[in-house]
Amino acid sequence: MPKRKSRKAEKQVLQSQSRRKVMLILGLVLRRRTPSEREGGGQRRASELLALATREARARGAVVHAWMESLGWGEDPPPDEAQLLQLARQVLLRAGEPLDEPLLATWLGWWRAALARPAARDLLSRATAARRLGAPPDAQPELWRERRFLVVDEEAGADGAVLVPGAFDRVVLAAGAAEIIDFKTDRVGAPGAPDAAAVAARIAHYAPQMQAYRRALAQLTGLAPAAIACRLLFLEADVVAEVAAG
Repeated sequence: MPKRKSRKAEKQVLQSQSRRKVMLILGLVLRRRTPSEREGGGQRRASELLALATREARARGAVVHAWMESLGWGEDPPPDEAQLLQLARQVLLRAGEPLDEPLLATWLGWWRAALARPAARDLLSRATAARRLGAPPDAQPELWRERRFLVVDEEAGADGAVLVPGAFDRVVLAAGAAEIIDFKTDRVGAPGAPDAAAVAARIAHYAPQMQAYRRALAQLTGLAPAAIACRLLFLEADVVAEVAAG
C-alpha cells in the first residue's frame, strides 16, 4: 500500500499549486517586463540595438552564458573541452545557428583565458565568496546557476505593478546575505587596462536591470535588499563592478 503524504507535504503541494494559479492570473492582468528590458533605463541607442542584433554576437553570448552555467565553484574541476564544445553545439542548434567549429574553438580559448584571470578566478571561488558574505572560512555557501524566477514587482515610481520573469546568471547565499553575479561580454578595455569611463557607463546602463534582480531575490529569499550585493563580471577586461543599491 503506498504511503500517504504527510500533512506538511500536502500543504506544500497546495501552496505551490496556489502560487502557480495566482501567477497565471496575474500574468493576464499585469504588464510583463524582464530585468534586461530595464538596461539603460529602458532606452537603447540604435547602435546598441544593431550590435545586439548581429548573429555572431547573439550566438557568442548564448554560448558563453551556457558555459558559465556549467561552472560550479572555482575550486571544482571544470568541464572538459569535449563537454563544453558539445554544449555549445546544442545551444547553437536550438537557436537555429550554423555550426562553425573553428569559431567555437576560438570562443572556447577566449573563455578559458578569461576565467584564468585574477578577478574572475576570485569571484568564482567558494572560499572568497564565503568571505565576501561574512561567512566562516569553512562555510558551504548555496549556489544558484541560471535560476529562473517569476515575481510581482511594485517598481517604486512606476505606474503600477508588473510581472517580472527572468533568470539569475549566478547567485550565492550564505550567512544571511547574498550576491547576484551577472556575466557581461561588453568590451570595456583589456585585461589589466580597463577603460574606466566605459566601465562606469556600462554600470549605469545595467543598474536598472540589477536593481530588478535585487528586488526579485529579496522577494524569493526574504532577505533585506541591503543584504544583497549585485556584481557585474566583465569577462573581456577582467573587471568586477559592484552596482550600488538604488
